Amino acid sequence: HDLQRYALSADGLWITWDGQDVLWLPPEFRPSCLAVSGSMIAIGYAQGNVLLFKF
Repeated sequence: HDLQRYALSADGLWITWDGQDVLWLPPEFRPSCLAVSGSMIAIGYAQGNVLLFKF
């Protein structure tokens, strides 16, 4: 089965690619939830905002 290549680091500070840190998230952009589909990442926040990244 295909492993998810993008993820959130265990400490919540980075978006990772194959376990490597690729995008640091400043404190104001640290998510309360995150979803990944292929190269699209959706980051959700407690206030209801959502940020989308496409790599």
